[in-house]
Order: sequence, then C-alpha cells, then structure tokens
Amino acid sequence: MRSKLADLLRQALNTHSRNTKRPYQAGVATLTASDVWGKLDQGQQNGLLSQVELAAPIKPDVSSDTALLSDLDLRNLAARKAEKDAVAGRVADALKLAAQLLEPKIRFVAVEKPRCGHLTKSGSGRKRQEKKLLAALADGPVQVA
Repeated sequence: MRSKLADLLRQALNTHSRNTKRPYQAGVATLTASDVWGKLDQGQQNGLLSQVELAAPIKPDVSSDTALLSDLDLRNLAARKAEKDAVAGRVADALKLAAQLLEPKIRFVAVEKPRCGHLTKSGSGRKRQEKKLLAALADGPVQVA
C-alpha cells in the first residue's frame, strides 16, 4: 500500500512539474517579446524577476520515498498549483515594474471591459472611457491596464 501511494505521489509531482513548465515558458516568451522588457539590461531584468518571485520551476526529487516526502514537505501539491497559477500575474507585474523603471512617471489607467456590448452600443460608455484616458494623459504618460 505504501509503495502504491508513493507511486501515485511521484506521478502527481511529475505531472505537475511538466504542467508548470508550460506557463513559465509562455511567461518568459511574453517578457522576451516585450519592447519594454528588451530595453532593460540583464541585471535589471533579473532584479525584477526576483522582485516578483518569478523563477524557473524546479523538477522535484522523487528518486526515493524519503526524497519524495522531503520535497512534499517543502511545497505540497496545492502550493505548487498556486505557484503555477500565479505565473501570468507575476509576468504582468514584471512588465508593469519594467515600464515604471523606464518611465518613472508612468501611470496605469484601468479601463472598463465591455460587458454585453454596453460600451459599443452606448456612446456614453465610450465617451466616459475617452474622457478618463484624456484626463490621465494630461498628467503625463499612461499605460492602459
């Protein structure tokens, strides 16, 4: 029974490890493709990655039952899933910080997301958005969030 449970845990950790690589690689590709990110030197990029806690996933050690348990003691499956789910947000945070580093006066302006076409059907929604963005632009550079 213990052996079967250990095998199931190994399988879960290995599956999770493979599934975690994809979002991380996609996040790195997003950063690499960004003009803003490309303007930073390697030291600035590494500093921002550390600040947002975006790091390459580490393959778990499942070589023995003891190593398996040690690895799970460090980070359980739920914590590993949360880390995987946080990658996109960490990438967005890194890009936001990069923009602020390059343009310290930049302000981030949130715009309403269209719901059921209410911004497109009604001119008032578009006008409200336009007014908000123009007011923000009057104070300096903006990035739409």
